[in-house]
Amino acid sequence: MSIINSLFAVEQSSNNRTIERYKEEFYIGKISRVYKDRCYVQTDNFSLLRSRINRSDFLVPNTIDYLVVIESITGVYLAEVVGAQLSEGTVNHDALINNSDSLHPLLQIKLVGIYQDKKFKLPGFSNVGIGDKVYVANSKIEEIYQSSLEISKNTSLDENKLSFASIPFFNKQNVSFKISPDGLLSNHFMILGATNSGKSTSALSILEQLNKQEIKFLLIDPTGEYISAFEDKDKIESLVLGKNTKMNTSLITDEQWLMLLDPNTETQEQQLLTAIKELKAAKECIKENNDFKKIIENGLIKKEEKYVKDVEEILRRDVPNNVEINALQIVDQLKCDAVVETGGKTSKYKYDNFKDNTLKWLIDQVNYRLNKLRLNDFLGINESSSDSENSETKKYDLLEELSTLETNKIFSLYVNTSKIGITNDSGKMIIDLVCNELLSKRRKKRFEDPECDLKPIVLFIDEVHRYALERDNEGNYSSGLINVAREGRKYGIFLFLTSQSPKDVPSIILNQIGTLLVHNLTGKDDLKIISNYFDEKTLNSLSFLGQGEAILSGINLVKNVQLKIKPSSLKHNNDTPYIGK
Repeated sequence: MSIINSLFAVEQSSNNRTIERYKEEFYIGKISRVYKDRCYVQTDNFSLLRSRINRSDFLVPNTIDYLVVIESITGVYLAEVVGAQLSEGTVNHDALINNSDSLHPLLQIKLVGIYQDKKFKLPGFSNVGIGDKVYVANSKIEEIYQSSLEISKNTSLDENKLSFASIPFFNKQNVSFKISPDGLLSNHFMILGATNSGKSTSALSILEQLNKQEIKFLLIDPTGEYISAFEDKDKIESLVLGKNTKMNTSLITDEQWLMLLDPNTETQEQQLLTAIKELKAAKECIKENNDFKKIIENGLIKKEEKYVKDVEEILRRDVPNNVEINALQIVDQLKCDAVVETGGKTSKYKYDNFKDNTLKWLIDQVNYRLNKLRLNDFLGINESSSDSENSETKKYDLLEELSTLETNKIFSLYVNTSKIGITNDSGKMIIDLVCNELLSKRRKKRFEDPECDLKPIVLFIDEVHRYALERDNEGNYSSGLINVAREGRKYGIFLFLTSQSPKDVPSIILNQIGTLLVHNLTGKDDLKIISNYFDEKTLNSLSFLGQGEAILSGINLVKNVQLKIKPSSLKHNNDTPYIGK
């Protein structure tokens, strides 16, 4: 039996005997033109394009977006019909009205693959020839096509693949799409889509599949949208920053303090960092020498009416960066800094009203960020009051939990940042901290043992465009995320991002994304940004996708795939209120 005939053969269920289905029943025409990027099929007559039922196959060849196979001397090819037309003219118009069989429509097709080793592979330099016969693909060929979509060096069993969507073949339901976790995530993955397009549903459906496969992930949720999804899941630790989780201030870098407290000018940035350094110096000096007690009171460097040389003696000392401070004291230290030198050999500090006024905005800003945004709880302040309110709530330290994630004690980690505010800078600080911490731990582990086995971890960040904006040419405030995008893969860290606005995602991150799942997207600027992933026809179709419909594009796929997302069984707090009765 020839290859093309074997593709149309079926097994008879009664006695498992293979019978040959006549491929001529699926015949539509011959190749009439061949180009590198497309081919044309000249149909023999119009009747071959009429919809019909052929055993279990429902054929609708008078439209587009269906599969065909081509019998050629160089092999059996799979192609997709992307266009169909009739020549204009009165004769053809009258024949169409009268349903005449004398019409000969022209179909435009695009090659998808060539059949080799029981699957379809990229055709490479191979191509069809003029006169080759073309047949509508049956259900068996469609199944082979579905299993051939992923390009992978390592074969993966069906039960080890992710199944979060179906392929909408004509008049067929629940043709499941399956892809290995490596094929989807190994080159970083992003989901794009406008509000209410199904983007979050897709993300949750994939996360549910990852959890079932016991693939470790770290989910950062800025809005609390996914909090109910993982409450009762085994081996998924749920952290709520500012509620049951704090962070040691000794591990916050200068840049992260600036992100966290958001001073307005470079001068204010310097004043803020100086106050933090003074608090660290005061704490270290009190440990070492009681003589400084005349200057240091309650952990603060009191400068007013103190000799400049005595204060400078404290500040000249080498103070390690990893000193823990009480962040609420930053305000008090800034107030102590509202002084100027009197001058002379015995120069002292004296209170200055002008300096006090210049520090007022910064003091108000720090107060606002720490108290109104509940950063005080996240930084371990007011822990006693928090404990009294939630005496039975287990307390976590964020960085300790990130270390635990590297062990097998927990599969995954859910981090809810909504309690400390959802401003861009707060989110940037958390993401930058997490990315740098994960990467540094894995770098260190690889340096100490080049042969160590680094277990893959998927870093999920929702609405990443809000937290990855580039502040300057050097990419400040998103450096941790950029580092993971650039070199995370070799340390087993793979990004899983979502965004409503690809134009707001830094290009340095977007360029590292190898797989893209795009829901409805209408903005011209957004479509332009992702134009290198799709041809013009597909790009134009993105604005017409319905809720839950998406197109998957990736370097591990033979071609872009239209998908219908299967809703997750996990709880999702994103229902849109209905307007009206």
